[in-house]
Amino acid sequence: MSFRPTHTRPGALRLLLYLLCVCLPLEAHAQTPVPFSDLTLRLGGVFPGGGITLPGGWDEQTGIEASGSTPFYLGTIEASLRLTTWERLDPDLPDFASRSLALGWHLSLLSFTARTGVSVGWRVGLVQMDFDDPGTTWHDRVDHELETGPVLGFTVGLGNEWEFRLLAGRTVLWLSEPIDRTWCSLALGRRLRMPPWLREFLQ
Repeated sequence: MSFRPTHTRPGALRLLLYLLCVCLPLEAHAQTPVPFSDLTLRLGGVFPGGGITLPGGWDEQTGIEASGSTPFYLGTIEASLRLTTWERLDPDLPDFASRSLALGWHLSLLSFTARTGVSVGWRVGLVQMDFDDPGTTWHDRVDHELETGPVLGFTVGLGNEWEFRLLAGRTVLWLSEPIDRTWCSLALGRRLRMPPWLREFLQ
């Protein structure tokens, strides 16, 4: 399959580095949670934005994402699984489904309350694309690619356990010609106490 070259935007990385320089001193003076003290589980939807560049090929649909995050020594770390389908625009092409397993790191930029505020971060994921082409073998219809990009988040605490989070991100999918995409996600989360055995394993 061939894709039109898409120029990445190095300005996103420069912006993230600038925000880190600004908020690292703030984070150092803020009340930092104990690393791996709790686990926040989230489930929500993922919505494609502009800049989808699979010309004449596929249209990205709304997806779902499940994630879990925990306080780290600096900021928070997160693991997520994202499921998305792509519908063909050309009847000669197959639809395909993508599964993204990603790791993320988030740092508080501005806090309004203990559980409400703005954060910045970075996401690195492995994307599996499974094309709906019954006439080929699994090896021929499945592809794996790397994706990376910055994220900006806004979290609203709903009491002591629940929260609502909005994330916006720009992701580069590293095909032979990089694909630059934007997206946002809305998720409901619940904070739980980290099981002792899992906390010991992570430490």
